[in-house]
Amino acid sequence: MTQLESQLVSNRKLYAANGGNDRLYPAKAMAPMMQLAIDQGADLSFTVYDTAGHNYGYMSEEWPLFVERVKNNPRNSFQPELYWETSDLRYNRIDWLEITSLDLDQPRAFWYEDVNYSLIDERITIGFNIDMEYEGDGVKVSALSDDAEVPAVKMGLQRGDLVIAFDGINTTNISELSEAKAIKKRGDDFSLTVMRGGEKLILSSKFSPASYSQAFNRDKPSGVVKAVRVGNEF
Repeated sequence: MTQLESQLVSNRKLYAANGGNDRLYPAKAMAPMMQLAIDQGADLSFTVYDTAGHNYGYMSEEWPLFVERVKNNPRNSFQPELYWETSDLRYNRIDWLEITSLDLDQPRAFWYEDVNYSLIDERITIGFNIDMEYEGDGVKVSALSDDAEVPAVKMGLQRGDLVIAFDGINTTNISELSEAKAIKKRGDDFSLTVMRGGEKLILSSKFSPASYSQAFNRDKPSGVVKAVRVGNEF
């Protein structure tokens, strides 16, 4: 895919919605990125539905608003100003503006500003999948993550293990496990009590430290154009 640029969103009127209880993309973590886009000229409205999670639980409220927005804001394919940047010529155009080639020997233009945002990942994950067909008490492990650095792998958790407690707190289902680990933060120690082949085991590990990454990928050179149209002149 093309590299993402915060300035690209200035070409469209945008509406974004986020769940306040989204564990994968928490609203409090997404809000600074939304503000970054606004600061770069995006006509962006950002709505947080406090009780929604990583799902479409807010759609009954959001969908009527979406339909009304589409009616009231028809897309203008002949905007007077456009900004586009790409590192992949498969994604080289927007409306009347097209980048046909990339001259990688050209120096960076004096007006170009590389705007980015540092993301912090503070999600608390153990690193295993749940057996959704298991109906008894506890949380049954169906598979482990392929990442050797996740706590589940490091502590020796195995497929088929039955997690019955987190830090000594009984966990009869996934909701109780999620609630028990919700008070933890990155870098904290923890233990799982599991049943394996009729034997009770206590496995210990710690959550990985918080990790940082750039919101917008910069691993390839790219070309950028700022274009203005006045009548039939560009």
